Order: sequence, then C-alpha cells, then structure tokens
Amino acid sequence: MIEKNKINEILSKIDIVDVVREYLPGLKKLGRNYKTLCPFHSEKTPSFTVNQEKQMFFCFGCHSGGNAIKFVMNIENITFSEAVKKLADKVGILIDEKDFNKISQSDLEKVDIKKALSAAAAFYAKYLKSSQGNLAVEYLKKRGIKDETLRAFQIGLSPNSKDALIKELYSLGIKQDIARKAGLLTSRENGEPVDLFRDRIMFPIKAFNGDTIGFGGRTNGQSSPKYLNSPETTVFSKRNVLYGLHQALPTMRRIKKVTLVEGYMDVITLHQYGITFVISPLGTSLTQGQSLTIKRYCDEATIIFDPDFAGINAAIKAADQLIEVGVYPKICLLEENKDPDEFLIEKGAEAFYEKLQSAMDPIEFKIKFIKNNLKSQKPNDKSKAVSFLRETLFKQKDKIIKSEWTRKISQELDIPESVLLSASAGKEKESIKNEDTILKSVPPLEKGLIHIILKKPSVLREAENFSPQFLSNDFSRTVYSEILESEGQITIEQIAEKYPDYYAPLMALSMEEINMDTDLVSDFLQAKEMIVDHYHKRKWKEMKKNLNSLSPEEMKEFNKLSKIIKR
Repeated sequence: MIEKNKINEILSKIDIVDVVREYLPGLKKLGRNYKTLCPFHSEKTPSFTVNQEKQMFFCFGCHSGGNAIKFVMNIENITFSEAVKKLADKVGILIDEKDFNKISQSDLEKVDIKKALSAAAAFYAKYLKSSQGNLAVEYLKKRGIKDETLRAFQIGLSPNSKDALIKELYSLGIKQDIARKAGLLTSRENGEPVDLFRDRIMFPIKAFNGDTIGFGGRTNGQSSPKYLNSPETTVFSKRNVLYGLHQALPTMRRIKKVTLVEGYMDVITLHQYGITFVISPLGTSLTQGQSLTIKRYCDEATIIFDPDFAGINAAIKAADQLIEVGVYPKICLLEENKDPDEFLIEKGAEAFYEKLQSAMDPIEFKIKFIKNNLKSQKPNDKSKAVSFLRETLFKQKDKIIKSEWTRKISQELDIPESVLLSASAGKEKESIKNEDTILKSVPPLEKGLIHIILKKPSVLREAENFSPQFLSNDFSRTVYSEILESEGQITIEQIAEKYPDYYAPLMALSMEEINMDTDLVSDFLQAKEMIVDHYHKRKWKEMKKNLNSLSPEEMKEFNKLSKIIKR
C-alpha cells in the first residue's frame, strides 16, 4: 500500500472544503460546518455536511462519510490509490508508480479493467480508419459527422470477427478474465470466449474524468439488436452514467444548464454544431443516480426526446425525476418527428437555439397535453387530469414555483387552489432521519459526554476514576472505553473497524455542532458527575428490590450507596 506517512502528508496539505466544492459548487457555510444536498442520494433538505476543522464529510441522510480521499473515491467511482494520486497531484506530492503495485486485489482489478477498456477503445478507433471501416465511415459521413468529431468522441468500429479483440488484448498482456470482467467478452454455448461487440460502430462511454468505462455499439449492418451496451461491471453502472458528460462538463459548469437527448448521435452532432452542453441517459429512462449527477453541475435542464407517445412519456418522467433532486426542467418537442441531429443538420444551430427558448416547464407542458387529449369535462376525467398534474406538483420543493404552478392549474382547469393545496398537504409530510437509531437510544447526558470528548479529546485528563461501567448505554460505554484506552488517539475509522454499526452514529455525533465558546472541561466534569450520580441511584434501586437476599458484602455496598445518595 502507499505509505501511511505520505497519505497523511497529502491530507494535511489538502482542504476537504476545496475538494468537495469542485464537485458540489452549492456547498455553503452554515455555522461551523458547510452543507449542501447529498450527491449520493436524493434529498429535499441539505444533510451533506463538511467539517473543515476535522477535514471530514458526512451525510446525515445516507450515512456516507470519511475524509477527502474517501469523497473522491465515492464521487468518481475510482480506487483508493487513484484517489490518492489525484489529490497528490493537486498538492504537488510525488506518488511512485511502484506504490500502485501494492494496492488491494479489488482495486488492482479495477485499474486493469480500465486499462482493458482503454485499449479496446484505441483498437476500435484504429480499426475504423482501416479499409475495413469504409462502410461505417460512409454511414457516419451521411450523418454529417466530421473527422475531428470522430476523434473527439473516439468513435470506432469493432471487427466482424469472433476474436479480433481477444488477440489484440492478448498482445498487450491483458488477460481474458479481465477482458470478461470489463464486459468485452462473452461465451458461446460450448464455453468458447468470443468478442461481445462484432461489426458495430463503437461509442466509448466515459466517466466524467475521461476514463473509458463501457461502450455502446450500433450495428454496422443488419445485426440485432440495433444498439448493444456494455453489461454492468465494477466500473460501469448504466443507471449512473450519462453519455457525453465528459465532453459537456466544461460548458455545463459555466452556464449551469444542460440539454438531455436520447441518442449517441444526437449528442455527437449537437456538440459538433457548438451546442456543447448536451448529454444522454444512454437511451434509457432518466434514473435518480443520473439526476443527482446532473444536479452537481446544473440548476436547469431542457429535455428533448422523441415526439412520439413513448418519448413524451419518458420526457415527463425525466422532468419529475429532475424536479425531485432540485433541478428545474423544461420540455421541448421537435416537430415533424425529427431527431435533434436531423433537425440541426436541416435547419441549423440558430433554429435549434430558438427551439430551446420555446421549451415549456413541466406543468405548462402537461396542461397542454391534457387539453389535447382530454375527452370531456366530466368530473371523473377532470379528476384524472388533476392526478396527472399532482405527480409533478408534489415533487416541487420551491414554494414560489409551486405556488405559481398551483395558480396555473387552478386557472386552466377551473379548480380552486385550496382544493389542490389540501390534496397535496398529506403527501408532503416527510420524515427526515438525521440521526441513526443507535444515537436515539443514548441518554442525553451520555451523548453529550461522548460529543465533548470527540470535539476535545484533551478533556480525558479529567476522566480520573470515571469508569466505563458508569455508562448505561452500549454505544457510549464501548466508544468511551476505546477512546480511554487509546488516550484519545484512536480515530473514528479505527473504532468503526471493530464496531461497523457505530460508524454512522459516531460520524453524525462528530459532525454535530457544539458551542466551542463554552468551557468544555467544566461541561465534561458536570456531565461526568451527573452520570455517576445516576449510576449510584440506579444500582441502589436495583439492590433495594432484592434487599432480603443480599449477601453481607452486598449489604455493605448497599449501605455505602445509601450514604452517597443522601450526601
């Protein structure tokens, strides 16, 4: 593994607030901590917290947490060593390549899988330029794709061969089991390994940092299916990936907007025409994971899907998904059943930008859809229409936008606002769980004592004669014992290694703010004294219940406790 002192040096020179803010620009200081919406789960109230003093992050909602290295690992889906190298480069610390030969087996496998995918992308791009790629190049030229765009998106062609890639990877020293785990190989009925992608135009799918993590392959002939994506792997999860994100990120970060389209060719053509804030959810329904990724960089999104019933339905669902994570969406339909790339080639970028300006917000779009399809004004039909609109209305957290939407629905469908609002009241109640159930079981005094120790370990100097047995709760007793034995030197991660269930409540307690202006030593002494009093009273009551059966020794202890309690 990379030397511990080098990791500590990196962490001492990096500021986790700066690291997190690169990915989450919405990070704002609130009190002593920094907060924003969590990038790892959907939430309406910011619970993702960064503590600059401790250089730690923690989400009170999903309980993910750790230091700057852990954050980069989670948000980029990269290995520990890759995250260390990334942060080391930021602060000018050299990490030797030999250190990467000592990483864990699972991390090493991820690195090897990415190497295999990168090699495959280079092989496919090279094959497209060969004489065997003429048919594919002709198709791409007909679609208006230029040579520089082919290079920018590393578009390639897989040979019409059962083992061309297998042989290429073998020549590079990449083993078959790694190629299989990368999703590049499959097996015939007899177990023979064969290339998964054969005679297909290849679109490398890249993570936002530029790593190739999968492929989409379009048939170069009459093969079925028309499009074939890489299977799920340890580096590729279709529900969390957006095609074109790597290329679109610079513009998205600058203008805080994005346009969503359905296909690879739509993304590529729009980028070629200078519309560089375009991405695609790989032809699938927009997922929560993809929406959370968009939220990291954008406040607004325009959805341009096919104008048929399936496309309209997918656009509405995508809009609702985006609203739920706090992105304001609009829906745009292109007339004449044209795909975005066809519209752009025929009418030009200026006409496309005008089309984007005409995009409707979800409620406006839904009302128009209802009016075009509502069969009658009967109460039953109107009730169905309102239910259809409520699905979007309920998801909106912004009170001003919600008020405007409510007013618009009321006017357009002739329904009192009070009816709409009363109907939504019950659905808006949400239980936000900010503390682990373990913490809720800890008596307030004991919780306060542990909280003080986590914030100021030096108070342990005042812990003389304060034994862990005085604490009534398993969590507080265990944590106090571990901290006491280590003389305050043990970390939360080290405690969590021994007691995994305690990681979330410990992180939650550690990140919870405390008034540092008060005398924490005095607070600790007071809490300690009161806890000891509670312990004596508790034990005295237990002994009193069994007074007639106490041994002489126990009777002495009982009398001693009686005097302590009276005193």
